[in-house]
Amino acid sequence: MTIQVLVKLAAIDPWSFTVLDTLKRKFGCDEVTHVERVKCWELEFRPEAAERAAGITAGLLRDTVLLANPNRDRWVIRGFPGEGVPAGFWERSGDAAEAYIVKVTDKEDLAGQSLARILTSRLGISDIEVVSFSTIWVIEMKGEGRRSRDLAGEIAVARAWRKGFLANPHCQDAEVYPADEYFAAEVNRA
Repeated sequence: MTIQVLVKLAAIDPWSFTVLDTLKRKFGCDEVTHVERVKCWELEFRPEAAERAAGITAGLLRDTVLLANPNRDRWVIRGFPGEGVPAGFWERSGDAAEAYIVKVTDKEDLAGQSLARILTSRLGISDIEVVSFSTIWVIEMKGEGRRSRDLAGEIAVARAWRKGFLANPHCQDAEVYPADEYFAAEVNRA
């Protein structure tokens, strides 16, 4: 069983603003109307720990700042069948026709590996097999259809000078999904 914790700043995120400004000014992407950054922790629990997974995750959020800082972050926990992200965590802006997410994951996930070691060695939690960390960039656009999807893909991976932006293909993987589907869907994907 995989539990996903999506975390974003409660205040305006300067990284998101910088990415939006760069896309508009440097790359000329006037179709992009809004950018938002969301941190994504995926905790893969051992099968025999499925019943304890929600409690362990809630305890980590309540008792530590390993996944999120309650003084600066907002978060949602998801990973149960049919569960999406609650209203208010992410909603498309009124001026955006479509939104895509670009999920960027380091090929060597040092943040996930480090957290897994801390959970096991310092906190004694042995119910979690794998921890993964990704950054999700929500890209909202004026346009719609294939052109918007293609633009999200072009923005996702830096392939040449002024071509791509969010992921370095040498050390990161990027996946592009329609934001409405991603935030509404279950964590476990086929």
